[in-house]
Amino acid sequence: MKTCKKLGLIIVTGLLFAFTVVGLFPRNIEAALPTRYFNNLVANGTLVVDGQEDAVQVRAQGYTTQTSNLVIVEQSDGDDKVTVSNAGAIVVTTDAGTDLVNVQTGSFKVGNATPNQTLNGEDGFVEGTLEISGTSYLQAATIAGTVNMSNNPVTNIGVAGTDFGADGSLTTAQTVTVSAGDVSVVTGNLVVGNGTPDLTQNGEDGYINGTFEVDGATRIDGTTEINGNVDADSISVAGNSDLTTINNSSGAITVNDNVAVAGVADAVQLAVTGYTTQTSNLVIVEQSDGDDRLTVSNAGAVALTQDAGTDLVNVLTGSLKIGNGSPSVAQDGEDGYVEGQLEVDGEAQFDGAIDANSTSGFAGNATFDAFQISTSQSITPTDGGVITPTAGIVLLTPAGEVTPTIAACTGGEHLILYNQENQSINLADSGNLIATGALVLTQYDTLPLVCVATKWVQVGPVSVN
Repeated sequence: MKTCKKLGLIIVTGLLFAFTVVGLFPRNIEAALPTRYFNNLVANGTLVVDGQEDAVQVRAQGYTTQTSNLVIVEQSDGDDKVTVSNAGAIVVTTDAGTDLVNVQTGSFKVGNATPNQTLNGEDGFVEGTLEISGTSYLQAATIAGTVNMSNNPVTNIGVAGTDFGADGSLTTAQTVTVSAGDVSVVTGNLVVGNGTPDLTQNGEDGYINGTFEVDGATRIDGTTEINGNVDADSISVAGNSDLTTINNSSGAITVNDNVAVAGVADAVQLAVTGYTTQTSNLVIVEQSDGDDRLTVSNAGAVALTQDAGTDLVNVLTGSLKIGNGSPSVAQDGEDGYVEGQLEVDGEAQFDGAIDANSTSGFAGNATFDAFQISTSQSITPTDGGVITPTAGIVLLTPAGEVTPTIAACTGGEHLILYNQENQSINLADSGNLIATGALVLTQYDTLPLVCVATKWVQVGPVSVN
C-alpha cells in the first residue's frame, strides 16, 4: 500500500482516533493539502504526516474542560500502551518484562538543570530524586550527591561479592580506592576481614583482621593495646596518653629507627611498669652488636657497661647526688653528694681542699700535696670557763690571763691549741686534760693533744714560739 505524502499540517482540535469517519479521505492521497482542522478523526489505514514547512506537524489540543487523556496509543486488542494525560503525564505499558523503552543514540534527561557530565549519547540525567524500588545494576556510576538505599542491599558493586547490606554495611573482596574526598563511617564500625574482634565494636570503632600498614604519620589519642609485635621505622608520641599496653609475655615493640616523645602537658612522658612477677630487667639499652650498655633491674639497680676504660659516665653542668639528704654545701654545678658511705678501692685524687666534718679512716697510706688535717675555729676563753673544741685547730683569743678547763672529747680526735694573744692561759693537769704537769700558754704557744677515750692527752711539748 502506498503511503500518504504531502498532506501538509494536520491540527486535531478534538479527540484523535475517537470516532470513525469513513471516506473522509481516499485510500491514497498524494496531493499537497493545506492545514486541516478536524473535530474527530479516525484513520483506518496508515496516517503519515510529511511536513512541507518548518511548523508543528501534529498537535493534540485538549478541550477547555479536558480531563481525559490527550493521547492514547492502543494495541490491536485495545490495551493502552502509551497514554498522555491532560497534565502531560506519560504512561508506557509493555506486554512483558523483557520489552524495553529504549532511547537509542541520544540521551534521557529529566528536569531543566544543566548536567555536570556531558550527555553525549546513551546517557541519562535526573535533576530531582531518582527512586528505584527494585534491584539496580550500575556498571559504571559517578555519584555526586546522596544515595538513599531505603534499607535495601546493593549487591555486586563492580564484581560479584561486593555488596552494601540492608543495614548499610559494605562487604567486598576487592580493593577499595578513594581518589579524592574522605571515607566516613558515621555511628557504625569499620570492619576489614571476617575475624572476630576481641573488643566490642559499639560504634565508631574499627577492626582489621589482617595487616595494617600506614606509610604516613599516625596519631592515636587514646590508650593503645598491642597484643603482638610492632615493627615501626619511627614512633612519635605527643601528649600524655599511654603509648602502649603489652598484654602478653610475647608482645614486643620493635622500632627500626627512632622513638621521640614530645610532651604537650606536665605529666609523665614515658613510664615502664614491670609485670606482677617481674624478674627480668625493666630496661635494656644495647649496642648494635647486642652488648648491654645500660640495664635497669626490677629493683631499680642501674648498671652501666662501657667499651673501654677511657669511656666516661659524664654529668655535664649539673651535679651528682646520691641519697635524699640535704648537702651542707650548695650543689651549684659539677658537684657531688653521697649521703651514705663512699668507698674507693683504687686511687682517689682530690685536687681541692678536703673538708671532713667527721672521722676519716685510711686503710693505706694517704699522700697530700697540700695537707690540711681539719678546719679551725676561734674561741675566747674566760677565767673558770670551758674550752669546747669543734675543729682540729683552735685559735685562743683571751682578753686577759685566764685559767679555763677543757671539755671531754671522742676517742681518736686530734687538737692543736694556739694562743694568739699576749695573755697567759693556764691549764691544769686534771679533769679532761692529761699533761706533763701544769701548763702555761703564752702568746704564739701551741699545744698538741689527742683524745684517748674521753680525755685529751698531751702528745708533745708546748711549742714556745
